[in-house]
Formats: sequence, structure tokens, C-alpha cells
Amino acid sequence: MNSPADSSPPAASRDHTPLLVVLNAALVLILVVVTLGGQTRASAQTGRQAPIRAHGEYSVLAPKSAGGNTGSVVIIDSVNSEMACLEWDKTRRALVVTSYRDLTADATENIGR
Repeated sequence: MNSPADSSPPAASRDHTPLLVVLNAALVLILVVVTLGGQTRASAQTGRQAPIRAHGEYSVLAPKSAGGNTGSVVIIDSVNSEMACLEWDKTRRALVVTSYRDLTADATENIGR
């Protein structure tokens, strides 16, 4: 039995606040280092910095053909002026990019007649 002379708290009720504060500070430090850290692994392998890409604003269209639903989608990124067409591959059970267009390059292209 616990006697009044035994003043140490039981193991389950010890105060772990200082330990948790130090642990959270370490996790925040790791998050900052990873987020603001230098090169990514892919750009470090090639020796050049990966290009900075703006966050996109996407529109998704589901075209229908005369044959019915083809399982394809068109994704347009209006910020980066890009368009990609994707189709569902039933055998691989994955989306496959069937075409890609850089809309800025298309708009500035000199089309001859």
C-alpha cells in the first residue's frame, strides 16, 4: 500500500510535458529542414536545379464520343497553360497519358498557310 511518506507519483501519472515539448520542437525543426532544404534527390543527381513550377488551377473535362463513354478525361492547367488527355487502361487498371500540349507554345506558334 502507499504510505503518506511515499510522495513519488505512480509511473502512469508522471508529467511528460517537457519531453513532449522537446520532441515537438525536434519534429518542427526536421519539417523546416526538409521543406526549406536544398536540392531534391532528382535534381542533385543531374547537377541542376529543378525548375520552379507555379501551383496549377485545373479544369477537368469528360468528353463523350459517338461510341459512348470512352473512359477518358482532359485536364487543363490554366495557370501553367498546359493540357493533358488521359485514358483509363482496363488491363493495367491505371490512367495513361495519351497526349500533352503546351498551350503557350501552341498560341505563339507561327502557323503557315
